[in-house]
Amino acid sequence: MKKLIVIIAVCLFTIGLIGCSSQKFSQKANGAASPKQHHEEGDKGIAAKINKMSLDEKLGQMLMVGVEGTTMGANERMFIRDKHVGGVILYGKNVQSTAQTVQLINQLKSMNQNAGNPLPLFISVDQEGGDVERMPNTITSLPANAKVGQLDDQDFSKEMGQVIGKELQAFGFNMDFAPVLDIKESEQAAIGNRSFSSDKKIVSQLGVATMKGIQSEKVVPVVKHFPGYGSVTVDAHADLPQINYGLKRLEAEDWAPYKQAIASGADAVMVTHLMVPQLNAKYPASMSQTIMTDMLRNKLKFKGVVITDDMTMGAIEKHYPVDEAAIRSIKAGADIVLIAYHKNEQLGALNALKKAVHDGDISMKRIDESVARIMMLKQKYKLSNEPRPQVNIDALNQSIQTVLNGKREKSE
Repeated sequence: MKKLIVIIAVCLFTIGLIGCSSQKFSQKANGAASPKQHHEEGDKGIAAKINKMSLDEKLGQMLMVGVEGTTMGANERMFIRDKHVGGVILYGKNVQSTAQTVQLINQLKSMNQNAGNPLPLFISVDQEGGDVERMPNTITSLPANAKVGQLDDQDFSKEMGQVIGKELQAFGFNMDFAPVLDIKESEQAAIGNRSFSSDKKIVSQLGVATMKGIQSEKVVPVVKHFPGYGSVTVDAHADLPQINYGLKRLEAEDWAPYKQAIASGADAVMVTHLMVPQLNAKYPASMSQTIMTDMLRNKLKFKGVVITDDMTMGAIEKHYPVDEAAIRSIKAGADIVLIAYHKNEQLGALNALKKAVHDGDISMKRIDESVARIMMLKQKYKLSNEPRPQVNIDALNQSIQTVLNGKREKSE
């Protein structure tokens, strides 16, 4: 009897092996691929698309521009149709009403589609809460990060991120320059109430929670302002700020939130205009290979998209020609240069970048690396040129109020 049981067990084991082998063979025969194969095939697909793009199309993807008014004008048509820009940013001046904002975004997307551009647009905005809100005044205002930081509640911070994501999705935005990961050092700090806290742990935890909330609504969060803007008292909009400490403190303090964000899947980082003489005595972070490539990419292992702060800020315009700054930024490791204003400077930067490639000052390999990262990010978030319907203001405000009221009830 025991011998019979052993024989049956051996037979069943053998049949199982044959079944597994047959299944593996069947998968191979049917072309089923492993995760690694899928990744490699995705890389090949992106490489094939990049090979089909002209240099103008590639450089266009690496530029983000502002919009002049509340409707799409001649400049916007030219930049999308002829210069193939990869993204636009809207500011408060571009947002007049709910219907107008949706119409403008739909116009931008439609022009991009009609131009036959290879990728959908990043439609970006600064929507942080508090003083930095770009939504029409019909939308319920959100508290500043400083108030959120005082609550020190990760669940609430994630809900706030989700609310921001819902707002932006409703209007057709797909990228948000938020959350702020700067650690506020003093009351004189230029970052003000845009920072969650002076405590790096609170900034790290709430910043990452907010980032995840935004991501959950299929909007790209761009964490900022690397390498750390919380200790400076000079506003980069006005002039070029500087910090007087180096790598040891940056690693221990300023970079703590970025390390956590990168480990938690950060998709994009904004690098600001900030002098760090101990790392680069000649150029600000937004033009520094040491900071963007050696530190952010190699040391902190960031694989996503690097975007510069606006090149038309006083920090750059008072000290460097914008076209030169754009070249140095790309050479240093930036993927996207943000130039919000001044048509001549925007066109000058594109022309300078094109000349730099033709002259061999910037390699095509360097350009293709950035375009690949941009393409992967746009594919990850499934960006499209599809128009958005009009926003249901009441439903959107109700969802915002529910989150705000819920927190109020918990705190009482």
